[in-house]
Amino acid sequence: PLQKWTPRILGKRLIFFRCIIRRTQALLSKYLPVKVEQVICCKLTQLQMDIYQSFCNSDTIRRSLKQTDGNKMSSSSLAAITSLEKMVNHPDLVYPACKERKEGFENASELFPAGYDPERGRLRPELSGKLSILDCLLAVVKSTTTDKVVLVSNYTQTLDMFERLCALRNYG
Repeated sequence: PLQKWTPRILGKRLIFFRCIIRRTQALLSKYLPVKVEQVICCKLTQLQMDIYQSFCNSDTIRRSLKQTDGNKMSSSSLAAITSLEKMVNHPDLVYPACKERKEGFENASELFPAGYDPERGRLRPELSGKLSILDCLLAVVKSTTTDKVVLVSNYTQTLDMFERLCALRNYG
């Protein structure tokens, strides 16, 4: 209830809400062009396929997936799904787990090119089916239109990778 709030808290709350702009879909649609969504199925690169196969054939992953209770997913099952989601975005996202031979990635570090170190080298979009296609799409949009692109991901690591790609290609 509002009566319990002290004047100091109310003052801070008013300042806070003056700084926040809440944009509803109705408001945004007045100022933004029509949104175009397309689903594109991207083929995995050979490196991604090899990491995927190695992960799925891992004894620890096979054991953890068999230990589920009926229809319930275990936390290790969810962790395995998250690892695979990262891997299909780009192998760099699972490289630390491969290097440390974490669960599921015990044999995957040998699959990367010799001398490969994403922390010291430049981003290699060609190692990911998704990032390769995004790279091409962004190049076409930049060279043929004045359109703006909004990239969305549930993972901050993937957003960081998008940022690295844009820096690599000198996009705005």
